[in-house]
Amino acid sequence: MGQYLGNRISNWNVYSVTSLHRTFAKSHIDSDISKWSTGRARDLSYFLQGALRFDSDLTEWDSSSFTSLRGTFEFAL
Repeated sequence: MGQYLGNRISNWNVYSVTSLHRTFAKSHIDSDISKWSTGRARDLSYFLQGALRFDSDLTEWDSSSFTSLRGTFEFAL
């Protein structure tokens, strides 16, 4: 079973993060991460692979630097 992260991650500072690879794979997320500053992130491969719960609007994310989205939502519920 995945890790329950609750709403503890909404205010994470990811401004300098370049890789979010497998960050929330097999996790249960109840956080709004729509305000994350993702302009420097490149690798989101398997970011939410197998996530047990995820319901956040990511349409405002700056995806201009993303180079890998492979398997990002694979098997996510």
